[in-house]
Amino acid sequence: MKKPSQRKWKNYLIYPRFQVSLIVFNLSMLLGSLGLIYYQINKSFWVIENYAKALKQSQGGEYVNVINLHLSIIEDFIMTTLIVCTFIITLYNLVFTHKSSGAIYRLKTYFRSIKENGYSGPLSFREGDLHGEIPQIVNDALSRIQSGDQGVASEQNPAPVD
Repeated sequence: MKKPSQRKWKNYLIYPRFQVSLIVFNLSMLLGSLGLIYYQINKSFWVIENYAKALKQSQGGEYVNVINLHLSIIEDFIMTTLIVCTFIITLYNLVFTHKSSGAIYRLKTYFRSIKENGYSGPLSFREGDLHGEIPQIVNDALSRIQSGDQGVASEQNPAPVD
């Protein structure tokens, strides 16, 4: 009895350079944004603390403890946000680029197969791949070539454009 095939995560990397660079770019933007937010929050608490010291309000230490508590809560929230967003960005980019790259990869292997072995049947993409209109366009073009209709589009009869 055959086991149902399960997709391995490494199979989602059809074009790793493209896919990983997109993930790295998006995660860099996330880290940069969260870094700027963290810096600005720390700076604002530092300004408040210095203002309180200038007014001699922080002598009891309670004020500093409250500021440190708030800063700790914000740091925890930023780290949680970083972890959750990293997971979501990575997963989304991996699946989305897989659907886009899969169609391009299938088109490339289809034409390579025609070049090496001749025409073997119509092009098709997997269910859910992006660029779903490409197989019909390619199949129509190949049918026209196979039928011997080599007519050239003229200015009176231009080729249809979608």
